Amino acid sequence: MLKFTQISNITDNYHLGHKASLETFAPLLKTPSQNHHATLLGFFTNAISDTYKELKIPPPPHDKKLLAQYTNFNLEPWLYPADREKRMRAENLMRDYGAVWAKYEKRWKLRDAERRAGVRMKRENTLVDAWPFRVRPGMTRKEFEILLASEGTVGHEKYVEWQRT
Repeated sequence: MLKFTQISNITDNYHLGHKASLETFAPLLKTPSQNHHATLLGFFTNAISDTYKELKIPPPPHDKKLLAQYTNFNLEPWLYPADREKRMRAENLMRDYGAVWAKYEKRWKLRDAERRAGVRMKRENTLVDAWPFRVRPGMTRKEFEILLASEGTVGHEKYVEWQRT
C-alpha cells in the first residue's frame, strides 16, 4: 500500500512555514533507497497571494481563448454583479502561476530550506496534481463548472512533493 505524509497548508507563511515544516517532517521520511515512494506532501494555499503582496506584482494574465471556450459571460459584466464575480473566479482558474511560484521560491529561499532539511522537490508530482484547482487541458465543460463552483478555492493553490536526498 502506498503511504504518504501530507503537511497540509501549515507550509504557508501564515502558519508554520515551509522552513519549519521541512525541518520538522523531513526527518520522518525514509530515503529513496529505503522506500522510493516515500514522499512529503505540502499544500500551499497562500504562497501566490503572499508573493503578490510582498513583491507588489500583478496577477499573471488569464487565457482569454480558454475563458471563451468554457464560459458565456455577459460582455457588460458591470451591469450584472453576479456575472462579474463568476467571471473573476473563472479567470483565476485560467492563469499560469508558474512564474509567480518561481518568485515565491526565490523570495522565501525555498531551495535553501530544502537543502538544510535534506529533501528535494520532485520535478513532477506523482501523488497529486501540482495545481489541482486550475483548468486542465481536455477538461469538460461540466468539470469546469464543478471546479468553478468549488467553495474556498482560488486557482493558485499548489501541492509540492518532496523526497529525502
